Amino acid sequence: ITSPTAENPLVLSGTLPELPLHLEWFAERLDTGAGPVSLTSGTYLAGDGTAMTREINLEDGSYNLLVRLTDAAGNTSDTTLEGLLIDTVAPALLTDLNITPDTGTAGDFLTMLPEGEKLRVDATLPEDLLEIEILEETTRAVLAGKTCIAGDRTVDLEFPLAEGRHELLVRLTDVAGNRSENSLSVVIDNTPPAAASALAILPDHGEFATDNVTCLLAGETLSLSVTVAEVPLTLYLAISPDGTREFMGGPGIEFGPEDDLTRILPLEIEAGG
Repeated sequence: ITSPTAENPLVLSGTLPELPLHLEWFAERLDTGAGPVSLTSGTYLAGDGTAMTREINLEDGSYNLLVRLTDAAGNTSDTTLEGLLIDTVAPALLTDLNITPDTGTAGDFLTMLPEGEKLRVDATLPEDLLEIEILEETTRAVLAGKTCIAGDRTVDLEFPLAEGRHELLVRLTDVAGNRSENSLSVVIDNTPPAAASALAILPDHGEFATDNVTCLLAGETLSLSVTVAEVPLTLYLAISPDGTREFMGGPGIEFGPEDDLTRILPLEIEAGG
């Protein structure tokens, strides 16, 4: 099994039993059933030496190769190389990469990973007998890997990752040596966001701007100006009427990655409330 390239072509080599000899090379295509086809020929004279090499150009497929030797008297003998597989096609890229745990938004590859736990990467492989490696893109350090047996088409690799952003490569190598690589950017974030700051009520009709005392005129509703330390995040707002502590309804207030850090939030508290 091999994957020849323009820089590293397929070369047949061997030792001839005598000289002079005329050589002819044939290829029989096994996967299509095509009969033997002459590829090339050449004559080796007494002064050429018995070492034989010949570059062969074949398209992808499965072959038997035959070398026919003919001496000066016309006698012939055949030598066959059976089961040659030419494969120059890289494995298809992965389309369903996912991680576990994934405590952020599904599919954003941003997650918490408690100390001592491992990140698991899963995907479905496009073919059998692949070698899988997960590497740090900058250092090329291998974090995890395995060689799949027939019928195993899952990535399912685990490895520890420190907090921070990691640019990873998921490399697939087939039995012929062809490679494909998926880029995977993973962020491990175990640090809670800083508390919201610059809290201020709107409107603020009180005597001082920071006393959080106000009145609501007819038609007015109370709002809260809040500044968060980072985005994206989800902010949950609690109100405490009559000494209780209740979170406002809904799943929380989403701040997207492109949103401003400061937002004015309506509290749905009207005059007389």
